Amino acid sequence: AWEIVQGLNVRINQLRSMTIASVNRRDAAIAEMTDIMNAIKSRNGDAAEAAARRHVEQAWRIAQQTLRNS
Repeated sequence: AWEIVQGLNVRINQLRSMTIASVNRRDAAIAEMTDIMNAIKSRNGDAAEAAARRHVEQAWRIAQQTLRNS
């Protein structure tokens, strides 16, 4: 199980480095994380989940574009 977790962490870090380098991603990521944190602070699990999903989906789109352009 630990090997699976380590493998996932490696992939997540690769995704992070690809998406952070894209134009305007930093500001968008901060806004997305703020939405997640605000939903958690409000104890709104549905909103937190939706915001987290939007964040991951956007990061995935950027990673796909980056891979296509490389």
